[in-house]
Amino acid sequence: MTCSAFICCARNPRSAEPHGPSSIARAPENAQTRHIGRSRVNQVMAIRSLFGSTLLTSATFLGSAYAQTPVHDPIGAEALFRQGLAALKSGDWTVACSKFQASVDLEPAVSTWVKVAKCHEHEGKLASAWYDYQRATKLNHELDQTERRREELGDFIRKAVATLEPRIPKLSVTVEPRPEGLQIYRDGI
Repeated sequence: MTCSAFICCARNPRSAEPHGPSSIARAPENAQTRHIGRSRVNQVMAIRSLFGSTLLTSATFLGSAYAQTPVHDPIGAEALFRQGLAALKSGDWTVACSKFQASVDLEPAVSTWVKVAKCHEHEGKLASAWYDYQRATKLNHELDQTERRREELGDFIRKAVATLEPRIPKLSVTVEPRPEGLQIYRDGI
């Protein structure tokens, strides 16, 4: 049995309703009891309201956290890709590259990865361009497309990579004679 100044609740073993009309008994009413009762009800309502708003805020936050998962929007990606092509045609590499990146974020496509690679090449980010071509190659093998299309894209990517690779900076370290215990690190690795 739980009791407060306002209401006492007890389960009536004969009642099918655990908190039905037969299981509620009211405390004797006087001015002080009514005041305490209303105050208690107000406290309970305030706590419920706070709990509800906290729960709603938490659900909204968690919902937005889960909303960070990748969105697949092929129509939006196609529109962004076409805008990128138009910007590229007018010579605006900055806008074109941002459109291509936004397009590939919405829906990865081989031709879009190739355009992103070309953008990185134009910006002088040759290693990034090489990596983008690798992504395009991988996606080209994974997608369901005709064998002819797969070969065309594969040939184009291989030629682009063959042209790019000689321009990618490489580091060679030669130490003669090699001292015992020599370790060489690049970027801490």
